[in-house]
Amino acid sequence: MNQLVRFGILALPLIGCTPNSSGDDSPIEASTHLSSSEGTILGASEEHWAELVGQQVQLTGKARSHKVGAYLAGTDFGIYVSLKDTHWPASFHPGELVKVSGTVAQHSDLPVFHHDPEAGLADLRSGVPVPPGTDLEQASKRYILVSAQWELASSAMQEEPDPPEGSAKIPRGPGSPEGVACDLAYAFIEADADKFLASCLKPWGPESEAKTSYQAFLDDMVRQFAKVAASDALPPGGPKRILRVYKARKLSLNGPASFGSVFFDLADVQFVDVITERHDGEEFRMRGLVLQAKDGQWCVMPMPAAYPLLSMGLNAESESTELLFETE
Repeated sequence: MNQLVRFGILALPLIGCTPNSSGDDSPIEASTHLSSSEGTILGASEEHWAELVGQQVQLTGKARSHKVGAYLAGTDFGIYVSLKDTHWPASFHPGELVKVSGTVAQHSDLPVFHHDPEAGLADLRSGVPVPPGTDLEQASKRYILVSAQWELASSAMQEEPDPPEGSAKIPRGPGSPEGVACDLAYAFIEADADKFLASCLKPWGPESEAKTSYQAFLDDMVRQFAKVAASDALPPGGPKRILRVYKARKLSLNGPASFGSVFFDLADVQFVDVITERHDGEEFRMRGLVLQAKDGQWCVMPMPAAYPLLSMGLNAESESTELLFETE
């Protein structure tokens, strides 16, 4: 299994859905149930959506808000939805389950631009960066449901089934080291920049090369999340769902905890191994350096290399064995 120290997002080839081949004019039911990967966004291939242009479809999926408008994500498809107010209602909870009917259309309005990788932070623009030489007209295309009507799916469909009595749940939240590590994993699973930033250590302390480097890393990650959201794609090597969560462990060396206490006023420094399943089917270990503040709350340092004394020995630690959660 690979070990993740500096996180990143890659491009994802789009995954197809199967069009209706019955020959009748009835709406096509493209998907009626969602994956347990909680918010994973997959896209139908351009060829499949092109075959459906002009046809009416019925889709059930999770409501997502992308920068350019409302988006519907299912297990084997992803498509924009044309709404009067552009986005889903502000009262929606993230991932609200909705049923949508509409006509598939193609628009060429994604705000793409050529990004010069050598320009780095100097080449900051609003839109979707694409490699130099990319056909901008082709890259600006997206598929969207027009004349759309929607309704909330039944509450029974929105609720996730309770685990068997006595079984463990995936830990969540900054109240525990394992919870915040899983929050970070879900940020990548859902391509959610806000969740990513909420899970991470905030840049802190006087101006320094390390602080500047860390802030630049966070800014770059936010741009990568935005790129994924706008392109309706997730990386094949990115996490799809959490398989196992191991109990937090203290680092073998005393140095990181001492450094964290003196320079960051931390109460503790530990690490958590979260095993995920990638989109390509491989297992992937996300080893998170987790930090506890004096108020008892935890956060993740997603770029350990920024503060080597805080992460000393992290990569040399053995694989964790004390299991806290495992997907059945």
